[in-house]
Amino acid sequence: QLNDRNPNFKGGSLKTVMGTLVSKIVADYVKREDYRSARIVLDRLAAKFGSAQPTTIQQWRQQLDKLAGVKLTDARTALGEQKYREAIASIRQALDISPTVPGGKALELELAETYPQIIVGVTQPALSYDSGRLDNWSARRTGRLVHRTLIEFLGAGSEGGQYQFPGGLIERSPDGRTMIFRLKQFTEDDDSPLANGYDLSRRLLELANPRSLEYREAWGSLVTGVTVEDVLRVDVNLRRSHVLPQSLLRVPMSASIQQDGKEALEGTGSFRVDIQGENETRFLLKSFTPGTRLAELIEQRFEDAQSALNALRRGRIDIIDRLFPSDAARLSEQLGRDSDLVLQKYSLPTVHMLVPKSDHPFLANANFRRALVFGIDRKRILEEELLGGKEIAGCRILSGPFPAGIDQTDPLGYAYDHTLEPRVWRPRLAKLLTIIAEKELALKAELLEEAPPTLTPLLIAHPATESARIACQAIITHLGIIGIEVKVKELPPGETLDTDNECDLLYTEIAIWEPVSDARRLLGARGVAQTDSPYVNQALRRLDAAENWGDVHDQLIALHHAAHNEVTVIPLWQTVDYFIYNKRVRNIDVGDPLVWLYQNVDQWRLGAQSP
Repeated sequence: QLNDRNPNFKGGSLKTVMGTLVSKIVADYVKREDYRSARIVLDRLAAKFGSAQPTTIQQWRQQLDKLAGVKLTDARTALGEQKYREAIASIRQALDISPTVPGGKALELELAETYPQIIVGVTQPALSYDSGRLDNWSARRTGRLVHRTLIEFLGAGSEGGQYQFPGGLIERSPDGRTMIFRLKQFTEDDDSPLANGYDLSRRLLELANPRSLEYREAWGSLVTGVTVEDVLRVDVNLRRSHVLPQSLLRVPMSASIQQDGKEALEGTGSFRVDIQGENETRFLLKSFTPGTRLAELIEQRFEDAQSALNALRRGRIDIIDRLFPSDAARLSEQLGRDSDLVLQKYSLPTVHMLVPKSDHPFLANANFRRALVFGIDRKRILEEELLGGKEIAGCRILSGPFPAGIDQTDPLGYAYDHTLEPRVWRPRLAKLLTIIAEKELALKAELLEEAPPTLTPLLIAHPATESARIACQAIITHLGIIGIEVKVKELPPGETLDTDNECDLLYTEIAIWEPVSDARRLLGARGVAQTDSPYVNQALRRLDAAENWGDVHDQLIALHHAAHNEVTVIPLWQTVDYFIYNKRVRNIDVGDPLVWLYQNVDQWRLGAQSP
């Protein structure tokens, strides 16, 4: 402004002072390797002052071009020595410093064709690789890369989910009492553990054997026998008809994904784990040869989504697997058609809940659990703290443990009773229920001639995600209003279970993709939120016996009501999750919307960044 009003201020020395100030600002950005911000400062000042710009602007531009040229030379040298990782790192740095460095785009494209490498920014590293984990986002994300499942989930359909058998085809007999597996003819190059019908039959029987560590209760109660008609056909006889028996087989192809008590780093998937570090995990394509599809995936950990977004804008990474809800809402308004970034949402929502985990006497009381629900202003936390005042379709508070779907027409919501309204914030009622719970527990102790329990502080453990961290801090405040003291324990990055068994309540984010099979995996004996409620267990048994979609719907609604009345979990809300990627990653969203990030990874291709 001073330059606009009086360019000759103090004898024309203003330009020199401005040049010194610009130099300090840009030097600070360069020191932090924030070259994008440095270029923005230089470009804005150059556009504003034109020929009257301080000479330091052009000097810094030349210096950045020189630095980019050095990195470009390093990239060419590394490529000549077939050190592809070093070459890619150098070319990314060169283009970050100066996107228009001569020869940069051509070399980047050459590397993309020779050794396609994609870097994914994550806030939760994968410590295990299991696409069947209901409660672990990162394990689900990476599971298919390393371990293929016997049956793979593709997405929601009009009647339950859509599934595929990677080894061939599945058919059902007209009466629904027989599943027929038709295996494809394997070649010598196939490394599938299910090379023939006998291998498959042994795996299916192992899952139905109560004495096996691989036993699956729902599958075991359904199967009566397995026969091999020929080497490529397997018939499974069922005790009763089931609407989706294949949904019970989302299990690893091989008998175990553990080796010496640790996660196997090479399984039946297309990738193997090459390097597993604290802040970076590298997945190598097993059958890669230079010049063909994707060579490797790198998951790089960031402390928060904003840091990952900065790296994405600078070209340091290609994808962010999950965005904080308010960031997604803000970006959806900012990104235009000309943007190099694409924001997409996952097709299925995530359910957030608090799960009782300890033998705390108050948590065993249903009235106290109801007090927790009434004492938390879930609507305010969701709308103000997590969504930042924005409205995102599908994000809503819940009355039970199942997803409500994006809207009432969403087929995924077949387990949710939309007529059952979620409990709303009632702090006075919550306080009254707490007092009633205290009196009930005191009376019980008196009958047992024991000392009455005291309401000691509750400990909530939560994963190290930004949304969980913010939500739990708000929960502390809300419950403190009604006199319930809460402490918080943040789990290590990537962990979703309190392995120390210290917590009373576990904040967990659950993916219910197929309620008819996931209900038991959530609330059953081995479930994430296992319960001893006789009403819930009775509803689960009746659900197992359901033979048509009408019965399935009725029993799931009954289960929803039982979980709601018993407050087996403290339901919070469901969120619709988003990912964002650079357009240079192609075929990422081919076909139907993604359920998880790497669903179409075998079709991914890589191009050069836009200048």
